[in-house]
Amino acid sequence: MEWRLVKELLTENAGSEEVDESRAVSAPYLHHLKDRLHMRSLQIKDRVHNYIKSHYHDFFNIISVAFHASNEVQTISQKLHQIFDKLSDGYKDLEIPIDSQLCRLAAERASVKKDLCEKEEARRLVLTISDYVKRLENARINVEQGHLIQAARALQELRIALRVSQTWTQDELRVSSDLLQPQAFTLLKIEWASCFSKLQELLEDLFNIAIRVDNDHTKLCVDLHLECEKLPASFGGIDLASVLMAMEIVGILDAGFARLADSLIKYIIIPIIHNSSINIISDESVKNKPVLSQDLPSGIQTEGVSPEALYSKLLHVLKFVYQYICFEKGIWMKLIGRLIWPKLSEAIITNCLAKAVPDEVSEVTEFQMVVKLTRDFEHELKDMALISSSDDKDDRLSNFALNIEIHFASKKKNYILATVRKLIVQSNFKVLLAVELLFWPSTLAVSLAAKQLMEIVHEALKDACSSPRQIALEFYHAVRDALLLYRAIVPVKLAKELNTLSQVAIIVHNDCLYLAQEILGLAFEYRESLPNELKENFVFVDLAPLFHQLAEQMLNHQVAVVLSGLKEAVVSLENARLLWQPLLQKTIYKKAMQCILQHFFACVGSEILMLDDMSVEETLQLRKLVQTALGNMSSLLKSVIDDEMRLRVSGERFEKDDNDSQILWDQFEKLIPSLHKLRRITDLLDMSLKSITLSWESGELIVSGFNSLEVQKLVRAIFSDTTLRRECLKRIENTEFILSENNSKQAAVSRGSRQEGAKQQNDIKFIIYYY
Repeated sequence: MEWRLVKELLTENAGSEEVDESRAVSAPYLHHLKDRLHMRSLQIKDRVHNYIKSHYHDFFNIISVAFHASNEVQTISQKLHQIFDKLSDGYKDLEIPIDSQLCRLAAERASVKKDLCEKEEARRLVLTISDYVKRLENARINVEQGHLIQAARALQELRIALRVSQTWTQDELRVSSDLLQPQAFTLLKIEWASCFSKLQELLEDLFNIAIRVDNDHTKLCVDLHLECEKLPASFGGIDLASVLMAMEIVGILDAGFARLADSLIKYIIIPIIHNSSINIISDESVKNKPVLSQDLPSGIQTEGVSPEALYSKLLHVLKFVYQYICFEKGIWMKLIGRLIWPKLSEAIITNCLAKAVPDEVSEVTEFQMVVKLTRDFEHELKDMALISSSDDKDDRLSNFALNIEIHFASKKKNYILATVRKLIVQSNFKVLLAVELLFWPSTLAVSLAAKQLMEIVHEALKDACSSPRQIALEFYHAVRDALLLYRAIVPVKLAKELNTLSQVAIIVHNDCLYLAQEILGLAFEYRESLPNELKENFVFVDLAPLFHQLAEQMLNHQVAVVLSGLKEAVVSLENARLLWQPLLQKTIYKKAMQCILQHFFACVGSEILMLDDMSVEETLQLRKLVQTALGNMSSLLKSVIDDEMRLRVSGERFEKDDNDSQILWDQFEKLIPSLHKLRRITDLLDMSLKSITLSWESGELIVSGFNSLEVQKLVRAIFSDTTLRRECLKRIENTEFILSENNSKQAAVSRGSRQEGAKQQNDIKFIIYYY
C-alpha cells in the first residue's frame, strides 16, 4: 500500500518513465516526494475545512444531540444509583433478594392490570347491553306510536349489531351460535325478534289496507294516507310512502310487492288482454284515495285485442301503479317489474302478438306498424323503470315482433300440417278423380285427398317463391312434412282395408304413384323462382322413392291377398280384374295379373300331375273341365294382352280353331308360360300312349316345361299297367340320353324355364315397377 502511494507520487514527477521498485531512491526524489506529500496534505485539509464549513449546521446539531444524550445518561445513572442505594438500605434485613422482590411486584402488577382489563370489558359489555336495551325500547315505543321509519331503521341496525341473519327463525335465535356469547345477547335477540314481528305485522296490515282489490275483482283501490286502530288516535295517521319505505328498510317490501303483482296479473291485466271490450278508468275525485277500475259495457265479451288498444290500456294501469304505489321511485318500480314483467310479456305475446302474426305473405310488411307500437310501449316501460334500459333481454316484445318472419313461417307451417292431417284423417278415399301423370302418357284415378294434398303443396311453394329466405325455408320444410304425413298416417288409418281385396288399397297405390311423380316435378317447377340461398337445398327427389316403395308394397300385398284367397277359395280372379283394371295403370295391371295367372295356372297343372289312376271317362271329363274353364276366362286373359290384339279377336270363342284364335293363344302362352304347359296337359289327356311317348322323344314336351318324372307319372295315371306301358315308360326314362344336340339345347332351355316358373310360384313378392 505504502509503495503504491510512493510510486504514484514519483510517477507524477517522472512522467511516462517507469519506476523500478528494486532501484534505490535518490536524494532528489526523496525531496520531491516530501514536497508532494506536503502539498497533498494541504489539499486534504482544505477539502475537509470546506466540507465542515458547508455542513456546519448539520455537525452542530449532531454534536448538540450527542452532548445532551450524554448528560441524560449521566443523570439516569445517578438516579438509578440512588434507587438501588435506598432499596439496599430498606431490605438489608430481609432474606429475599431484591431481584426476586422485583419479579413478585411485576407479577402482582400484571394480575392487577388483567383484573382491571376484565372489569373494563365487563363495564363496556354492560354499557353495550344497556345501549341495546335502550334502543330496543325506543324501537318498541316508535312502533307503538307509529314512527315506523325510525323503528325500522333502529331494528335494522340492531339486527346487524346482534348478528341476526336475514333468514332468521325463532329456534335459531334461542340457540346461541357462539358458545362464548353471553346469554344476555340471546335474550336481546329474542326481544328484537318480538319487536320486529310486531313491526312486520303492522306494516303488512297497513300495506293490505292501503293497496287492495275489491271483492268484485274489478277495482284497484289505493289509500295514500292511512289510519289504523293499531296506531294511537293522536298520531293522525301515516302516509303509504312511509309504510313502503319502512318495509323496504326491514326487507319485507319484496313480499308485499309479490302479492300485489299476483293480484295485478290475475284481476287486472289478464282480463284486459283477453277481453278487448274492457275499458280502464282511474278515479281521483276522492282526496288521497285514487281508484283504478275496469268498465265492461253491458257485459260484452270480445275475444282478443289489438296491440295498439292493449298497449294503451296497460300503460294506463302501469302508470297508475308508478304514480300512486311506487311514488315515481324507479327502484320500487324496478322491483315490481322483476315480478310482473315475465308473466305480463308472456301473456301479451301469447294472446296478442302471436295472434297478430299475418296469415298471408303479403301482410308481413304491414306488421311493421305493430313493431313500432311495441317498441314505443317498451320505451314507456323503460322510462318508468319497469324494465331495464340497458339489458336487451327485457325487450321481449320487441324481440318477438322483430322476428315476425320466423313466427309467420312457423304459424303457416303449423297451419299447413294441421290442414293436411285433418284432410287425411277425415278422407274415406272413395271420392275419385282422374289426373294426368307428369312422366307417363296416361291418366290415373286417385283420391280427392291426394289431389287436395298436392294443391296445398303447390300453394305453399308458390308462397315460398315470393317470400324472404327464412319464410321460404319454413315453407319448404312444411311441404316435406306434409307429404310425409300422408305416408305415415294412411297405412295405419287404412290397415283393415289394406289387408283385404279392396278398392281403397288400389286407390292408395295410385295416390302414391301420383304423389311420387308430382314430387319429382316440384324442383323443376319452382327451383328457379326461389331465393338464391335456397336453390341448392330445395330437394324433394329423396321423397319420391319412399312413395314408389309404398305403392309397390300396397300392390304386392294385394297380389298376396289374391293368391292367398285362391288357395282358400275365397277370392275370384274375375273379382280382382273387375276391381283392378279400371283403376290401375295399364302396364302395372298387366304385370300384376300376369304374375297371378302364372301362379294360378302353375298350381292347376301341378294339381293335375299329382292325380293317380284316372279312368278314361275321368280323363275326358277333366280335359273338358279345363278347356271350359279356360274358355270362361276369356275376359281375364284378354285383359293382359295389347289393345290391338284384344280388338282383333273381340267377341270370339277360344275353342274356335282359326288363325286369329291361335295367334291369341300364342300371345297368352308367351306372356304366361304356365298356361302353355297347362294346355299341353289337356292335350296329353286325349292322346294315346304311343303319341305321348313320341312327343317326349321328339322333345316337344321338354320345350313345354315337362320333365321325365312328370310325364311318367301322367302315363301311370292315365294308362293301366301293361307291357306296352312298361316299354313306353322305359323309353321315356332313357330318351333324355339319346336326344340330338338341338333337342338337348331345347331341353336345357326348358329346364331353365321350369326353374324360373317354380321360383315365380313360390315367390309372391312381385317386383313390378321399373322407374
